[in-house]
Amino acid sequence: MSFILEALRKSEEDRRRQEHAEPDLTEPPRLPGSRKSSKALLLLALALLINAGVLAAWLMRPGPGPGGEALTLPEPLPPERAPFLLPEPAVNVQPAEPRAAPPAQPDWSTRPVRSLGSLPTAERRRFDALNISTHIYAEDPAFREVSINGRVYREGGRIDGMTLVTITESGIELGVGNEVIAIDLQDQWDIR
Repeated sequence: MSFILEALRKSEEDRRRQEHAEPDLTEPPRLPGSRKSSKALLLLALALLINAGVLAAWLMRPGPGPGGEALTLPEPLPPERAPFLLPEPAVNVQPAEPRAAPPAQPDWSTRPVRSLGSLPTAERRRFDALNISTHIYAEDPAFREVSINGRVYREGGRIDGMTLVTITESGIELGVGNEVIAIDLQDQWDIR
């Protein structure tokens, strides 16, 4: 324990001596360990510079790749196997045969209109499979639409071999064969 007390006394004496001593202003003040830290920084900077040089030389060297094998570019595909080349135009180009015109839409306005209720029971069963869930009527035909069996149709659309001729205020008219069948949705949905 006496060693510890003696070390404390010595450090206290040194501290007092340094407080009362006048500093020498002719020499620049030294920071404790400044000489060691500047050498360490210089060595660190030099090591980083050497590492950067070695890495740059390694990356820019020709020869084998990282795995040891030589880097080679793949051979280009022959023209017949190249996927994005356009075919060369034929020298004697014959005009294409005219396509057959699509069948003309029948003029439904000249066909007789029958109500669904006037059809015999056997013919009416064909229309029972149509589940009409939405009906939108507007003055402008571009905004009219109806949802049948989960699909949305506009005027002129084809539904199970029938043509949606028009969407009326109270229902729809379907072209079947040579006649137009009017389906009143108020009757079907029991709206009154």
